Amino acid sequence: MDRNVKYLIIGAGISGLTFANYADGDYLIIEKEKGVGGYCRTIKKKDYVWDYAGHFFHFSTDEFKKKFLDSVNPEDIKYKDKNTKIIYKGELVDYPFQTNIHQLEKEEFIDCLYDLFHKEEKEDYDSFLDMLYGKFGKSIVEKFLKPYNEKLYAVDLKTLDKDAMGRFFPYADIPAIIDNMKANKDSTSYNNSFLYPRNGAGSFIQILYDALDSSKILMEHEVVKIDNEHKVAQLDDGSKINYEYLINTSPLNHFLGYFEGEKFSALKNRLSYNKVLVFNLGFNKKSKFTEEHWMYIPDKAVNFYRIGFYDNILDADKLSM
Repeated sequence: MDRNVKYLIIGAGISGLTFANYADGDYLIIEKEKGVGGYCRTIKKKDYVWDYAGHFFHFSTDEFKKKFLDSVNPEDIKYKDKNTKIIYKGELVDYPFQTNIHQLEKEEFIDCLYDLFHKEEKEDYDSFLDMLYGKFGKSIVEKFLKPYNEKLYAVDLKTLDKDAMGRFFPYADIPAIIDNMKANKDSTSYNNSFLYPRNGAGSFIQILYDALDSSKILMEHEVVKIDNEHKVAQLDDGSKINYEYLINTSPLNHFLGYFEGEKFSALKNRLSYNKVLVFNLGFNKKSKFTEEHWMYIPDKAVNFYRIGFYDNILDADKLSM
């Protein structure tokens, strides 16, 4: 059946659901999965709570934060000061690496400190990698920043913009690095403290979903074609949606495939992207890591780049990772 809507929203993940919460009610969400949440869905199995990946919410406004917290039992929220490590040559180094080089072996520490003081900063950088060398010097970059981010992005860092990570990158100047040698406090990361729902990230998704009209969310439906000129989207069941505004939250390479025309296919072919495979594992006892929340692994001989411990965040008595 054909429909007319003001806002056609592709995807019922956290972005799509949030937009619908603040729309004027004239919306329709198209979601190809059986449930909402996208990559913020939560899986519960026996004593274990897992997300599709580790997600932590850092609210941009107090108003938005209050919207969530007022809808949750205070006892169901865990508040934590971040405890994160880097597995470097078999030892644990506090994150971020660049402010904890004093924890390295003496010779490596001297290399990092020497290169840090002799780095060549510039007004303009050509790429993300160029920026790293300019800000932190050769040793810090090649021991951690370069190998870790190459694993994370699965791309040559020269192809990334200098601001590719935005606020998520922990910048630090020389005074901050020197001060941290004694204070040993991470003041550069955006998520030094965080909150986490006892029942997983899906708890927040449920709050967004419950505030909406479920009849305006089409589950197990997918957009297959979009006529951008006439503002019509065709679904996999043959029905058509006439829209005034199109809100996309699906991956851009999928989204561009909905349009016909050379300019869309050319743009799609210009995009690069990678995929992340997440394993959620549970064990009936704790590991030797009882305080760490997550760890970073720059070593390219190891084919994963991060490991997280839900049990240490939730104060559980069984290893959930």
